[in-house]
Amino acid sequence: IRPEARDVIQALKQLGKIKKTYIISGDSEAPTRSLAESLGIDHYFAQTLPDQKAGLIEQLQQQGHFVCYIGDGINDAIAMKQAQVSVSMAGASHVATDTAQIVLLNQGISHLPQMFYLAERFHQHINSQLGMMLGTTVFGVSTIFLAGWGMGSIMLLNMLGLLLSLGYSFADQPKIAQHKISA
Repeated sequence: IRPEARDVIQALKQLGKIKKTYIISGDSEAPTRSLAESLGIDHYFAQTLPDQKAGLIEQLQQQGHFVCYIGDGINDAIAMKQAQVSVSMAGASHVATDTAQIVLLNQGISHLPQMFYLAERFHQHINSQLGMMLGTTVFGVSTIFLAGWGMGSIMLLNMLGLLLSLGYSFADQPKIAQHKISA
Protein backbone atom coordinates (compact mmCIF):
# COMPACT_ATOMS: atom_id res chain seq x y z
CA ILE A 1 0.00 0.00 0.00
CA ARG A 2 1.35 3.39 -0.91
CA PRO A 3 1.81 5.49 2.24
CA GLU A 4 -0.29 8.36 0.89
CA ALA A 5 -3.16 6.15 -0.35
CA ARG A 6 -5.63 6.70 2.53
CA ASP A 7 -5.11 10.49 2.52
CA VAL A 8 -5.50 10.63 -1.26
CA ILE A 9 -8.75 8.65 -1.16
CA GLN A 10 -10.16 10.91 1.56
CA ALA A 11 -9.11 14.03 -0.39
CA LEU A 12 -10.79 12.67 -3.53
CA LYS A 13 -14.02 12.05 -1.63
CA GLN A 14 -13.90 15.59 -0.20
CA LEU A 15 -13.80 17.07 -3.70
CA GLY A 16 -17.48 16.18 -3.93
CA LYS A 17 -17.54 14.81 -7.46
CA ILE A 18 -16.44 11.29 -6.56
CA LYS A 19 -19.48 9.37 -5.34
CA LYS A 20 -18.03 5.90 -4.76
CA THR A 21 -14.64 4.24 -4.71
CA TYR A 22 -13.98 0.62 -5.63
CA ILE A 23 -11.15 -1.87 -5.55
CA ILE A 24 -11.24 -4.40 -8.36
CA SER A 25 -8.58 -6.96 -7.56
CA GLY A 26 -7.41 -10.36 -8.69
CA ASP A 27 -6.42 -11.15 -5.11
CA SER A 28 -8.52 -13.34 -2.86
CA GLU A 29 -11.43 -12.11 -0.73
CA ALA A 30 -9.76 -11.61 2.69
CA PRO A 31 -6.82 -9.39 1.66
CA THR A 32 -8.99 -7.37 -0.72
CA ARG A 33 -11.61 -6.75 1.99
CA SER A 34 -8.89 -5.82 4.48
CA LEU A 35 -7.33 -3.40 2.00
CA ALA A 36 -10.70 -1.78 1.23
CA GLU A 37 -11.46 -1.34 4.94
CA SER A 38 -8.04 0.08 5.77
CA LEU A 39 -8.18 2.62 2.92
CA GLY A 40 -11.80 3.68 3.37
CA ILE A 41 -12.88 2.25 0.00
CA ASP A 42 -16.66 1.97 -0.41
CA HIS A 43 -16.88 -1.34 -2.33
CA TYR A 44 -14.55 -4.07 -3.50
CA PHE A 45 -14.49 -6.95 -5.93
CA ALA A 46 -12.04 -9.80 -5.30
CA GLN A 47 -10.74 -12.67 -7.45
CA THR A 48 -11.54 -10.92 -10.72
CA LEU A 49 -9.84 -11.77 -13.99
CA PRO A 50 -8.81 -9.00 -16.42
CA ASP A 51 -11.87 -9.39 -18.65
CA GLN A 52 -14.12 -9.49 -15.56
CA LYS A 53 -12.64 -6.15 -14.45
CA ALA A 54 -13.70 -4.62 -17.77
CA GLY A 55 -17.13 -6.23 -17.38
CA LEU A 56 -17.56 -4.69 -13.93
CA ILE A 57 -16.64 -1.28 -15.30
CA GLU A 58 -19.10 -1.70 -18.16
CA GLN A 59 -21.78 -2.66 -15.61
CA LEU A 60 -21.06 0.49 -13.57
CA GLN A 61 -21.25 2.59 -16.73
CA GLN A 62 -24.62 1.06 -17.63
CA GLN A 63 -25.83 2.10 -14.17
CA GLY A 64 -24.95 5.69 -15.10
CA HIS A 65 -21.55 5.96 -13.41
CA PHE A 66 -18.65 7.83 -14.98
CA VAL A 67 -15.63 5.60 -14.29
CA CYS A 68 -12.03 6.61 -13.74
CA TYR A 69 -9.84 3.52 -13.45
CA ILE A 70 -6.41 3.72 -11.86
CA GLY A 71 -4.14 0.81 -12.63
CA ASP A 72 -0.51 -0.13 -12.95
CA GLY A 73 -0.40 -3.74 -14.10
CA ILE A 74 -0.77 -5.71 -17.28
CA ASN A 75 -4.01 -7.16 -15.86
CA ASP A 76 -5.50 -3.65 -15.69
CA ALA A 77 -5.17 -2.82 -19.40
CA ILE A 78 -8.56 -4.11 -20.54
CA ALA A 79 -10.35 -2.32 -17.68
CA MET A 80 -8.40 0.88 -18.37
CA LYS A 81 -9.51 0.74 -21.99
CA GLN A 82 -13.16 0.30 -20.92
CA ALA A 83 -13.19 3.22 -18.45
CA GLN A 84 -13.99 6.78 -19.53
CA VAL A 85 -10.75 7.96 -17.92
CA SER A 86 -7.73 5.81 -17.13
CA VAL A 87 -4.74 6.75 -15.01
CA SER A 88 -1.42 5.01 -14.50
CA MET A 89 1.90 5.92 -12.94
CA ALA A 90 5.43 6.10 -14.25
CA GLY A 91 7.12 2.82 -13.46
CA ALA A 92 3.95 0.79 -14.09
CA SER A 93 3.89 -1.92 -16.73
CA HIS A 94 4.37 -0.68 -20.29
CA VAL A 95 0.93 -1.96 -21.23
CA ALA A 96 -0.68 0.08 -18.42
CA THR A 97 1.17 3.30 -19.28
CA ASP A 98 0.48 2.83 -22.99
CA THR A 99 -3.24 2.26 -22.34
CA ALA A 100 -3.70 5.06 -19.81
CA GLN A 101 -4.97 8.44 -20.91
CA ILE A 102 -3.12 10.07 -18.02
CA VAL A 103 0.26 9.00 -16.66
CA LEU A 104 1.42 10.46 -13.34
CA LEU A 105 5.14 10.94 -13.81
CA ASN A 106 6.24 11.15 -10.19
CA GLN A 107 5.45 7.44 -9.49
CA GLY A 108 2.95 8.33 -6.79
CA ILE A 109 -0.75 8.97 -6.47
CA SER A 110 -0.54 12.12 -4.35
CA HIS A 111 -1.40 14.30 -7.36
CA LEU A 112 -4.75 12.61 -8.06
CA PRO A 113 -6.84 15.14 -6.08
CA GLN A 114 -5.01 17.94 -7.88
CA MET A 115 -5.74 16.29 -11.23
CA PHE A 116 -9.46 15.98 -10.45
CA TYR A 117 -9.59 19.57 -9.18
CA LEU A 118 -7.93 20.88 -12.35
CA ALA A 119 -10.27 18.81 -14.52
CA GLU A 120 -13.29 20.28 -12.75
CA ARG A 121 -11.93 23.83 -13.04
CA PHE A 122 -11.22 23.23 -16.75
CA HIS A 123 -14.79 22.03 -17.25
CA GLN A 124 -16.17 25.13 -15.48
CA HIS A 125 -13.87 27.38 -17.49
CA ILE A 126 -14.90 25.88 -20.83
CA ASN A 127 -18.59 26.20 -19.94
CA SER A 128 -18.09 29.86 -19.01
CA GLN A 129 -16.21 30.51 -22.25
CA LEU A 130 -18.95 28.87 -24.31
CA GLY A 131 -21.59 30.85 -22.43
CA MET A 132 -19.84 34.14 -23.20
CA MET A 133 -19.36 33.35 -26.86
CA LEU A 134 -22.84 31.95 -27.43
CA GLY A 135 -24.40 34.74 -25.38
CA THR A 136 -22.93 37.49 -27.53
CA THR A 137 -23.82 35.58 -30.70
CA VAL A 138 -27.44 35.02 -29.67
CA PHE A 139 -27.72 38.65 -28.56
CA GLY A 140 -26.27 39.78 -31.89
CA VAL A 141 -28.61 37.68 -33.99
CA SER A 142 -31.56 38.83 -31.88
CA THR A 143 -30.69 42.48 -32.43
CA ILE A 144 -30.73 41.96 -36.20
CA PHE A 145 -34.38 41.02 -36.04
CA LEU A 146 -35.55 43.03 -33.03
CA ALA A 147 -33.52 46.23 -33.21
CA GLY A 148 -32.54 46.37 -36.86
CA TRP A 149 -28.78 46.32 -36.24
CA GLY A 150 -26.55 45.86 -39.27
CA MET A 151 -23.72 43.44 -39.92
CA GLY A 152 -21.04 45.93 -38.82
CA SER A 153 -22.60 46.24 -35.36
CA ILE A 154 -22.89 42.48 -35.03
CA MET A 155 -19.25 41.96 -36.03
CA LEU A 156 -18.19 44.57 -33.47
CA LEU A 157 -20.28 42.81 -30.82
CA ASN A 158 -18.66 39.46 -31.69
CA MET A 159 -15.18 41.00 -31.46
CA LEU A 160 -16.12 42.38 -28.05
CA GLY A 161 -17.24 38.88 -27.05
CA LEU A 162 -13.90 37.46 -28.18
CA LEU A 163 -11.98 40.06 -26.17
CA LEU A 164 -14.15 39.38 -23.12
CA SER A 165 -13.50 35.66 -23.48
CA LEU A 166 -9.75 36.21 -23.87
CA GLY A 167 -9.65 38.43 -20.79
CA TYR A 168 -11.55 35.79 -18.82
CA SER A 169 -8.98 33.18 -19.89
CA PHE A 170 -6.20 35.20 -18.30
CA ALA A 171 -8.16 36.11 -15.17
CA ASP A 172 -9.56 32.67 -14.33
CA GLN A 173 -6.56 30.76 -12.98
CA PRO A 174 -6.98 27.71 -10.69
CA LYS A 175 -5.28 27.68 -7.31
CA ILE A 176 -3.32 24.44 -7.43
CA ALA A 177 -1.48 24.65 -4.12
CA GLN A 178 -4.69 24.13 -2.11
CA HIS A 179 -5.02 20.52 -3.23
CA LYS A 180 -1.68 18.95 -2.37
CA ILE A 181 -1.55 15.85 -0.17
CA SER A 182 1.14 15.44 2.41
CA ALA A 183 2.52 11.94 2.46
